[in-house]
Amino acid sequence: MAIKLIQDSLVMSPSERGNANILFIEPDPVERNNFRTAIKQLGFGGMSDCPNHMSAFEKLEQRHFSHVIFAARDTNMPVKEFLKKVIEGKPGMICIPASNQPSVDEVFDLLIMGAKGYLVKPFTIDSLDVAIVNATKGEPMSEAVLKAKDRNGAL
Repeated sequence: MAIKLIQDSLVMSPSERGNANILFIEPDPVERNNFRTAIKQLGFGGMSDCPNHMSAFEKLEQRHFSHVIFAARDTNMPVKEFLKKVIEGKPGMICIPASNQPSVDEVFDLLIMGAKGYLVKPFTIDSLDVAIVNATKGEPMSEAVLKAKDRNGAL
């Protein structure tokens, strides 16, 4: 995939990591376990996970999350509907979609809606860290790129 959403010079301090509270939405229990392990190793303050988009809303009502990393495929609700509701209900939430081999159009559609990056699965501890840090500290994608007719060429 020709998309480069990585800004390698960005960092989060230990304090910023400690203040982050991340919700991970993933149907696969092995992936959820891998995520829990990686988040602990990366020093993020809190995390929770759930198997589908609808159960995420329950967790979002129960406690504060700074980030939500979510399966960029329909589980028990359409992914675009999920993202729209999260952004409307929790302004300022850092939303990061995740999937295997995402298409350029899929990525752009979610970025246009307000996602702050993308995590390609299967992830490594390093790729997860880069996705979270870049979504948190990186510059938003320019309007010119987001509205380009030739999305591959724009990047």
